[in-house]
Amino acid sequence: RVTDVSSWNYGMSQLSNFIVSTTAPSQGVITTSNVTITGTVGTAISQIDLINYVTVSNGNTPSFSGSVPNGLSMTSGGSITGTPTSADSNTDQITVSANGCTSATLTITANITAAPTPTPGDTLTSTWSGSVNPTYANILRRG
Repeated sequence: RVTDVSSWNYGMSQLSNFIVSTTAPSQGVITTSNVTITGTVGTAISQIDLINYVTVSNGNTPSFSGSVPNGLSMTSGGSITGTPTSADSNTDQITVSANGCTSATLTITANITAAPTPTPGDTLTSTWSGSVNPTYANILRRG
């Protein structure tokens, strides 16, 4: 708010200043939802977009920073991709920032399991049907 006080006269001289008072705009609010990453070591996860778990009240675009499970990577835009390289059942804290907002924390819970290991004595079974070229059939019989 600006008040023009230039016309105020106190008998000796006329004031030629302005009185300026401001109200700071309120901070935007970032709201987050928790995220669970489920996967298996050695198998790529489907892309996770953290933007889908965040709401910014002033409409500004959020940015993300923090660590994610081993083998995965996260962009500043919040896309998580990759192939887990170790079993993990920890939680990671991601900082979410946006202009005009106080930062917030998004929690990622990892549920990454180890790849199954074959047990000694396991049998690999395969079924095939079709015809074999006679030349190859003789090689297979001798082999």
